[in-house]
Amino acid sequence: MEDYRVKNGEKLRCGFTTGTCAATAAAAAVQALLTGVQPVKIRVLLPNSNSAVLEVERCQFGDRQAFCQVVKHAGDDPDVTDGIKIGALVSFAEEKKITISGGEGIGMVTDPGLQVPPGEPAINPAPIPTQNPVHIFISVTPFRPGDSIAEKRRKNP
Repeated sequence: MEDYRVKNGEKLRCGFTTGTCAATAAAAAVQALLTGVQPVKIRVLLPNSNSAVLEVERCQFGDRQAFCQVVKHAGDDPDVTDGIKIGALVSFAEEKKITISGGEGIGMVTDPGLQVPPGEPAINPAPIPTQNPVHIFISVTPFRPGDSIAEKRRKNP
């Protein structure tokens, strides 16, 4: 069932942010690592305290790492990233912390003014867990596979 909002009298389909899609891919990869079962759908908590269920498009996993991806749906928002694949590679970490790094297709922050300092991957910290109640230490690498639809759409003739 799709979620809708009315804006200026028009009924619009809601979509998901790139960060929500990356968080979903990471959650799916963690679930696959811990259960040994390929997830089909994942419920994620959104920064506004609501939750959403997204489909997992692809998932591969072994004993120490898992890779999952979802397809971003922007709803009726004219977002150039609509339809791109967003994935995450998750592996058990040697250090006792959760590490998040940027993979292929994830930009780097170049100027000050964002919540993320220059030189760091441009990953919104809102969906990143601040507590780890189950004490599972992982390394997460979100990515957007190369030659994406979004890059082609950004180039104007």
